[in-house]
Amino acid sequence: MSWYYQRGNEQVGPVEFDDLKRLVEAGAITRETLVWQTGMKDWQSAGIVEGLFGGPPPPQGVGGGQYPATAPHVHNHLTKAILATIFCCLPLGIVAIVKAAQVNGKIEAGNYAGAVQASNEADNWANWSIGIGLTAELLYFFLIFVMGVGTW
Repeated sequence: MSWYYQRGNEQVGPVEFDDLKRLVEAGAITRETLVWQTGMKDWQSAGIVEGLFGGPPPPQGVGGGQYPATAPHVHNHLTKAILATIFCCLPLGIVAIVKAAQVNGKIEAGNYAGAVQASNEADNWANWSIGIGLTAELLYFFLIFVMGVGTW
């Protein structure tokens, strides 16, 4: 089964488990290096992969088959970003849409860390858009109904 590992901000792989062991022996992979293979829910430290730093090799699909056989999922928050743009705050919502649109492209390019960062940024921009939109609406209703500003 093929493995991937992080070197700086770059994803390297696929490599076989024996190649990972050779990289450990050469010092290119440490216990803190992030590794992943199909079947794992998320990237994990190489130090917890059974058999990588001594002992028997890991079982197929690390984790005893508890993980789905798919690539790690990163939520792009695109729906939230679009709704925030339409109903709340246009400028911030557009930034959220752009960030959300970057997530899938980064995953396809193998940049998992970049995809997670873009996902977090999309979520933050959408939340700010919603927060500002709701604050503006509350202020509007406060001025109109409570303060009696404006004419009927």
